[in-house]
Amino acid sequence: MNPGDQAITGTIEEQCRQFGSILGLNRPVSEQVLRAAVHDPNYAHNLLAARRSEMFLNHLLNNPPRVDMGNTAASPGSANVPAAHSNTELAVKAGQALWKWAKAGFSTVDDEVYRRRITACMACPHSQSKPDKLLYKAMSAASSASANSAGIAEKICGKCGCVLSKKTRLPTESCPDNHPVLAGLTRWGEPIPVQ
Repeated sequence: MNPGDQAITGTIEEQCRQFGSILGLNRPVSEQVLRAAVHDPNYAHNLLAARRSEMFLNHLLNNPPRVDMGNTAASPGSANVPAAHSNTELAVKAGQALWKWAKAGFSTVDDEVYRRRITACMACPHSQSKPDKLLYKAMSAASSASANSAGIAEKICGKCGCVLSKKTRLPTESCPDNHPVLAGLTRWGEPIPVQ
């Protein structure tokens, strides 16, 4: 299997190496580049588009947008999110989502699918207010106006820790919980993905 065909997995260092391989580099990208690509879809898109222009790619790699990740350990008092959802774990999940999204051509779901997913999330018992963590604040800064107006920009999934306004827009993502009534479907009413 060639590196471009596998999902980004593992530690931040492994993700940096794999993302460097995706960009056609013989070295890993810096952690700052990986984090900026995870949190800034425009930057991620530009990196992927610049793979054939060494000068432009090097400029982007040397000047990633600043992302303040804060403490990588789970912060005490963030009872709304299980301890397993540390900033490091969330960054790894975001890196995996970025890789899947890049392979899908940075597409988003249509408005009907988005509304169906958001409606399901807002009615879900796992929908929670975001804890006061810097990672969530950084992700909120890029939320769309429509998500903010619906109040969804301030919600996360208690099952996976993802920001609902982001996750529901990506065709490569799925709800982590089974539908309470319909067998074989997620709470979004979509087939449960095969792992």
